Amino acid sequence: MTHRTKLARRALIAALLSVAAPLAFAQGAYPNKAIKLIVPFGAGSGTDVVARILSEEMQTELGQSIVVENKPGANGTIASDFVAKSAPDGYTLVMGGSSTHSSAPSLFKALPYDPERDFTMVANLVETQFVLVVRTESSAQSLKDLTALLQSKGERGTFGYGSATTQIAGASLMKRLGLSATPVPYKSNPTAITDLIGGQFDFMFLDQTTATPQIKGGRIRALAIAAPRRVPELPQVPTFAEVGVPNFELYSWLGMLGPRGLPAAVADQLAAAMAKIMNKPNVQERLMPTGRPIAPVPRSTFPAYLRVQRESWASKIKDAGIQPE
Repeated sequence: MTHRTKLARRALIAALLSVAAPLAFAQGAYPNKAIKLIVPFGAGSGTDVVARILSEEMQTELGQSIVVENKPGANGTIASDFVAKSAPDGYTLVMGGSSTHSSAPSLFKALPYDPERDFTMVANLVETQFVLVVRTESSAQSLKDLTALLQSKGERGTFGYGSATTQIAGASLMKRLGLSATPVPYKSNPTAITDLIGGQFDFMFLDQTTATPQIKGGRIRALAIAAPRRVPELPQVPTFAEVGVPNFELYSWLGMLGPRGLPAAVADQLAAAMAKIMNKPNVQERLMPTGRPIAPVPRSTFPAYLRVQRESWASKIKDAGIQPE
């Protein structure tokens, strides 16, 4: 091989490398394939509704498909555990919240994951209030009527729940009213609604997202909302303070999290995308019926928010007298 041939070969290799390098970088850029967004509750739940609204926008912002996958069960802990044990590459995320990351530590003796240590916080998204509901055919037209109904039933009174937070809401109300009602668990609130309408139990709490279309459709009746003031989406529903139960305000949060060890660059990219999405007027308009969109905050402040929420729900669970399973 002549010296000239060697030089030509080296030049060719250098040229090929100069082309291959950016291609390799592009192929390794995040995201370069579909992202799976895990929802810990069933289709039609408040978490599911928010996830599907945001997933549409994420596809545009990130340039990849977002696959929403429902994994209901065990108050959302099955899905959360699945994500906690997934590869920390940014392709498996979870819509966590008060049920999975704030109340679960106080409801389970042996939670399979640590809500703070085993996750990377990406973005807090929405806060939503809880609504006390009965089936339309119920004799209870008001909280006073429901109280009388449960008093007449004694130990036969029941309430359904499809999430940890709605379980806590029901137990908390019974404690405040000095009543007793047996809790009936479901994998998700939408499945519980079916049995509520069928008369399988007396009442339940629902997040505003799930409750609103059912109330407006005439399938269930709202008796009160656990909010400081009436909400525009349900202006006819009084607050608990208005019906004689002051300081009974409950809301839950929803946020996006990934497994522990998610690269900071990936988490920051996701957080920036979510901040941009949450600031879009059309997104805020679509999310308003689900509750109150949370103003985007730096990702670094999310863990502190999570700790405050965890302590708050632990206090609620203790006050309600719920024993861990």
